[in-house]
Amino acid sequence: MIYTVVAFLSLPFVLLRLLLKGFKEPEYHKNIMERFGVYTNSVDSHDILWIHAVSVGEVFASQPLYKKIRQLHPKKGIVFTTSTPSGRKIAQGIFREKTQVIYLPLDIPPSIKKFLKTYNPRMGILIETEIWPNLTKLCKTNGIPLNLINARLSKISARKYTKLYALSKNTINQLNLIAAQTKEDARRFNFFVDKNIFITGSMKFDREVPQIQKDVGKVMRIKYNALRPIFLAASTRPGEEEIIIQAIQQIKNIPNLLTVIVPRHPNRSDKIERLVKSASMPFQKISHTTKVKSSTKIVLGDELGKLFAFYYACDVAFVGGSLLPYGGQNFLEAHSVGKPVIIGPHVFNFKKIAKEALNAGALRQVKDHKQLAIEVESLITDPNKRNNVATAGINFLKNKQGATMKTIKLLGL
Repeated sequence: MIYTVVAFLSLPFVLLRLLLKGFKEPEYHKNIMERFGVYTNSVDSHDILWIHAVSVGEVFASQPLYKKIRQLHPKKGIVFTTSTPSGRKIAQGIFREKTQVIYLPLDIPPSIKKFLKTYNPRMGILIETEIWPNLTKLCKTNGIPLNLINARLSKISARKYTKLYALSKNTINQLNLIAAQTKEDARRFNFFVDKNIFITGSMKFDREVPQIQKDVGKVMRIKYNALRPIFLAASTRPGEEEIIIQAIQQIKNIPNLLTVIVPRHPNRSDKIERLVKSASMPFQKISHTTKVKSSTKIVLGDELGKLFAFYYACDVAFVGGSLLPYGGQNFLEAHSVGKPVIIGPHVFNFKKIAKEALNAGALRQVKDHKQLAIEVESLITDPNKRNNVATAGINFLKNKQGATMKTIKLLGL
């Protein structure tokens, strides 16, 4: 009750936040009524499955599950909800057949009730860690089994839930099933629940590289100039681009090196452009480029939904969110296209998997711009080392696959 009152009282601030975000990302101003459970379209099916993935990372993580469900149940209608415009755009691009992509409503009872009444899903599936008290309560009340899969709970998130222990415990216990990625995730969830928690591994290992992304990657490589060595800095976060620029300025033995920077959030492209200009480095934006000039040192990847293609087109990849304490980003996509991967020291969101990959020789880890420069130069100039790290990454990925089928069986699909 207290939570619901607070949720209602916070509505003006939530709307203000959406309004302010919309000035940077105009998509936030669209489909506002969906946030309140008002939808203009419906799914042409009486057998509806609902999947929720909060944003881009979770959308991609759900891709193997969606594909397998479509193979097993081609006639089943699917409602796919997200919480961000970027997640919505990606989902609309890859989930199409008998699928409606919409925003999940805000966690206030009237909005949730409208959503459930409109679609009446037979089952709900939450990807990773997206747990809302009113949503779980109303699903339970309406007899809709709500399952948390590919679940992970970091130390930081667990501490936050612990501060509201009674609410967290009550909310999590109303879930029908929890399928955790690792033993550590399961142990943290067990602090709040008495039920058995299944361990399936991560579905991210099961993602396949779409052929269209490979094709786009081939075109990118030609656009870059196929003979130039390409260093990709992917999923970078604020403050990391400065470190990357320092690193590439330090590399003297590869004069024709081309660096491609792809920020985690493309709406930051203008800020990065100003940063590159201040460093007096010739650059181009991929969105405005038909061919990269030989004098260009940096390409800014300002297009959403092409990360696989960017990986495919490079020789060496650094995965961001790790040079500064953001916790890291998913590096498995680079492994899946056979590229050697470098990460920074801050990978606490992927601590276990990063440790295993490092032990398998599938990752190279650096702590600052000096080490990053040395590692990039070493991998670019030594084909054997580059191939060994890339091969180790492919093998590491293969050895971890299978979570999707385990999840399908647990869900009874």
